Amino acid sequence: MPTTGQFFYAGIGDATDARIAYINSDTNTQFVVVDNNPTADLVTGLVQDIALDTAAGFYFAIVNGGDGAGARLVRGSIANGGPATVVANFVVGNDAGDSNFDDILVNSLHVDS
Repeated sequence: MPTTGQFFYAGIGDATDARIAYINSDTNTQFVVVDNNPTADLVTGLVQDIALDTAAGFYFAIVNGGDGAGARLVRGSIANGGPATVVANFVVGNDAGDSNFDDILVNSLHVDS
């Protein structure tokens, strides 16, 4: 059967299990685009949502502390993988650990490609 599509998904678990991967429609083999092993290429271990801009060749992901706090929007190449780049940081002020509980909560995204 020829490949007619791909299913992209985010995997989470402990920090090194985080990944963005896909499966082609003609197989059950997982192809990892980017993961946190051996380095934290996705910034955190908690990928909340992913979206694709296949025309531009990018994936976008919302990563955060698991409860929405400390959210960041990251972008990376679908074809090349490699570390994601932080595009937007939703942390308010300079409290990276969310000590004031004032961060903007972000858990999902949508891309208009």
